[in-house]
Amino acid sequence: MAPGFRRSFPPLASWVKGRFHFNKRTEADLRTGIDYFNRAIETDPQFALAYVGLSDSYNILGSMVFTSVSREDAKSKALMFAAKALEIDDRLGEAHASLADAKLLFDCDWKGSEAEFQRALALSPNYANAHHWYAELLIDSGRFEESLRESYRAAQLDPLSAMINSSLAIRLCSANRCEDALQPALTALELDPNLPSAHLTLAAIYGKQDKSAEALAETKTAVKLSGDNPNYVAHLACVYASSGDRTRAGEILERLKVMSRTQYVAPYQFAVIYSVLGNHQKALEALDRAYTERSPWLNNLYLDSRQGGRLANLRSEPKFIRLLSIVGPPAAYQP
Repeated sequence: MAPGFRRSFPPLASWVKGRFHFNKRTEADLRTGIDYFNRAIETDPQFALAYVGLSDSYNILGSMVFTSVSREDAKSKALMFAAKALEIDDRLGEAHASLADAKLLFDCDWKGSEAEFQRALALSPNYANAHHWYAELLIDSGRFEESLRESYRAAQLDPLSAMINSSLAIRLCSANRCEDALQPALTALELDPNLPSAHLTLAAIYGKQDKSAEALAETKTAVKLSGDNPNYVAHLACVYASSGDRTRAGEILERLKVMSRTQYVAPYQFAVIYSVLGNHQKALEALDRAYTERSPWLNNLYLDSRQGGRLANLRSEPKFIRLLSIVGPPAAYQP
């Protein structure tokens, strides 16, 4: 019997429902999933996988896309629940994967995170999410081929996951393999037509193929489906700026400033817009704010600074180079 499945059926049933909602990746579904994981724990406080579900949920709620949970609250809960799962069963690969993800997202602990991912995969080699999240660390480090191997393995293990297919597509796109990226992006949208990140992935592919109209349309769809999430809105500004429409990009920038009065808008999003618009000083100031709050978005710093990336304009700036040396992947990982 697999670790974490040692108890009665009721907690398992709640856990399955929790993972179903977790896999939809909307904020409402993540919170519904949290309710189910807590229900499983109420039935059986030693059901380790339910704590894994809670840790994973807070990793996502507090990381990059969602805005309603503070980084500090999400970090403390993600680490606490991962630790509880490991206290119950320290050979549970899923719990090591949760801890690895938290180390990367909240502490930029590249080496510690990788060690935990490798431990997770040694213990649970068929756990798709461990391959999926490890692939994110690898792509953010510029280790493209390794990342793609992990991404393909995740998709083999969980072919019906829209998020995993979408992530495989964007990593292929990042590796300049846009023709290969198109099919998993379309598969993701077939599995879940309402997944905002899948539309944004397709937009990125179209952008690299110089299909600006299609890229703009997909980005607008992503913004709408996300409920005007500021992270998606920022992408729209960058699309306009990259296409030469500085007026609309500037209008969206002002809109984000207004939004920031009533909800959290990551400083990193202002940084990428200012960078694409060519305002280096404002971009660097925004990155300083992102560093002050230890934003998980800083994990994208190296990838976004590559040629054609949203921060490529800052590559020669001494302040940017220093920041990358502090929070970026270890120098040995950077090709």
